[in-house]
Amino acid sequence: MSDLARILGLERFIALMDKHIDLVERRLIKGEKIPHAEKLFSIFEDYTEWITKGKLRPKFELGKRTSITSDQYGLIIDCLIHENEADSKVVIKIADRLLPKHKIGTWSFDKGYRAFKRYVALSVVAYNLHKIGRELIKQELKKKEKTRWRKVRKLAA
Repeated sequence: MSDLARILGLERFIALMDKHIDLVERRLIKGEKIPHAEKLFSIFEDYTEWITKGKLRPKFELGKRTSITSDQYGLIIDCLIHENEADSKVVIKIADRLLPKHKIGTWSFDKGYRAFKRYVALSVVAYNLHKIGRELIKQELKKKEKTRWRKVRKLAA
């Protein structure tokens, strides 16, 4: 049987079946609470996660969380596939990646991101203040350079 299973490429599914039998035995017969990381949600797409939506319908979904960022024209400028992370945990990563590259005037999120709206708003302000500070330093250096050249010209004359 094992040669036939290998030929048909069923070894992976047999291992998943053994894992599922173990989970069922532990949960139903032994009464154990199965840790979330050990749970099996799909035998075909092993990256599948349980996504609790917090909505009336559907209360949950199975799949993979993603974050997609688009600009004012609807063009996708960034995407992120979450690795066992909640929506609210990736906002900082997204903000850190996008703020240096794009001028962001406003940013809107769904409910999952609500707690980090303040962080993002402050990040936008901080980034813009940093840009303003850099520009002021450049202007100050130009003034000093002009003043130095005036002094050099006076001494040369």
